[in-house]
Amino acid sequence: MTSITVYLRTPLFVPDNGSNTPKQCMVVTGALLEGGSASALRIRVEEWADQRGRSLNGASATLLLPMSKVDHAVYGD
Repeated sequence: MTSITVYLRTPLFVPDNGSNTPKQCMVVTGALLEGGSASALRIRVEEWADQRGRSLNGASATLLLPMSKVDHAVYGD
C-alpha cells in the first residue's frame, strides 16, 4: 500500500457537536486506498496536522477527499 501525505487547500469542516476528525486539520497522512482519478482520493488517515505541521489528536479514519479540496500530495512507499 502506498503512503501519502495530503496538503489541503482549506481546513476540514468539523461541526461543533463533534466528529472523528480534529478541527483545523490541513494535513493528513496515511495509506492511499484509491486515487489517481480526477475526482477524489480515498485515504486511511493515521496522522492529522494543522497548517503549521503540529500534530492534532484524532482517531484513524477513512476519508474521501475531492480533488478540489487537495492542494497537493506527496507519495511515499
